[in-house]
Amino acid sequence: MAAFLLSLFLPLTASALPVENIQLPPGTTDHGVPYLLCTPSTWFTVVTFFLSNYVSHAATVQTYPGEPVFDQTLSFFTSLLFPASGVARGLNSVARGLLVLANRGGSDLQKAAAAGALCMVVRTDKWTPVAGHTMHAVKVSGESDLSEATWNVYVPDWIRSSRTVLADAAVTAWRKLHLRGASQQLPEGYAFAFVPPTAVVSTPGNDQNVQLAYSLNNAKIILSIFQTVSSSYALYRARGDQIERYGYVAFSLTVAPYVVMSLVNLLGSLLTPTYTTVYIVRSEVTDELESRYGRWFDGTVGMLSTVTDHQKLTFTSVGDKHLVEINGGRGPIVLAPECCSPGTTAHISIPACAEFHRTPWRFSFLENIPSPLQGGVADNALINLVATFVVSVGGPLAIIGGLSGFKSGGSTLAQRVWITTWMVFGWVYGLGFGIRMYDVPSTWRTRWGEVAMRALVAAPAIGGFVVVAQMILDYGNCIFF
Repeated sequence: MAAFLLSLFLPLTASALPVENIQLPPGTTDHGVPYLLCTPSTWFTVVTFFLSNYVSHAATVQTYPGEPVFDQTLSFFTSLLFPASGVARGLNSVARGLLVLANRGGSDLQKAAAAGALCMVVRTDKWTPVAGHTMHAVKVSGESDLSEATWNVYVPDWIRSSRTVLADAAVTAWRKLHLRGASQQLPEGYAFAFVPPTAVVSTPGNDQNVQLAYSLNNAKIILSIFQTVSSSYALYRARGDQIERYGYVAFSLTVAPYVVMSLVNLLGSLLTPTYTTVYIVRSEVTDELESRYGRWFDGTVGMLSTVTDHQKLTFTSVGDKHLVEINGGRGPIVLAPECCSPGTTAHISIPACAEFHRTPWRFSFLENIPSPLQGGVADNALINLVATFVVSVGGPLAIIGGLSGFKSGGSTLAQRVWITTWMVFGWVYGLGFGIRMYDVPSTWRTRWGEVAMRALVAAPAIGGFVVVAQMILDYGNCIFF
């Protein structure tokens, strides 16, 4: 009986409660979608969307060991305009992280080499012989007449794979790495290069207690996780009326390339330790440089062990002539620059760096990962290009196609042209800036030259941002309830 009386009393009580009407702003709509409420957007809405879905994603992009602040800033804006470049950086860190894992039982020096935090000195094509010095791994060809020979400096594949750091004065003038224990400017004929990840790096006296400072970038890891969740929600909100109105160019779908970029960089942050400094290791070339110019390096952390079972060459000088003896049993041979003695049949190739011991590894193709800080054409550039293309292009297309079916909806031609052009430019130039599969002319390899190259192709991205802002102002600030 009590339950029956209570059931009669509750409806009467509820009906007696006052009903409050909520005043909604003019222009509020549901776009014909149940449980959707859209209030008019303001510029604050636009700025919030841009900061949370574009800018903060670009802030998760990986930095490299010893990378200058200017390079980090340039990378941020490049990833903001061309997110594929951020994917390329993230994949580079993932690959290096795999190398670090492969060396997890090794010393700190081996891990640093895998992470790209060790560099060495190599010879460049401007190098000249020095009397009394012996070098290994020389190559001799055309031995029909060894009384006179031409010579040049040849560059091994691992250096040619974009690993030279400060190769010329145009770059050295403005690109300053955070190097420990050396001056940035080397004498003419010498340059810094990254140590390959499989190089065997030893310490003086075989001291295995050398510890290098590194850390995991916890701030970027947390930001990447937050941004991935936030942008996934933005993509979720793109369902329904927004896609019907704008199709595959809906403003929430433009976040897809940035979501992929954050995911890749999150993985890179988890796998790869962060080094704020590039450390120098000694080699045969380091000793040669100091024998010519005096003490140059202070605080090197290790050394490379030269392979000595190759032909070795010893220089002597008579007046203005350079002479060599090979393996101590031939010569003397008069050396002439390659450019100046076309009739000479014998040729001596002098290595940019003597061969050193390495650890065998079945994934050797990862050894030629392009250098983070310098462009050039790598032997495995096709592998890098395909991997970055599949992730940076395939990932966003899968998301956009899965949600929109690539239908145009009610979007205008101008909206489709701007957004599509932005996406395509982001992929093409993002891959170019991220992998750098071309040699940049020296006139562009300056601080403002790098900025100008990006500014010249930034119009589609800027136009895309403008169209997104217009869509947000037109569509409204919507929530599901």
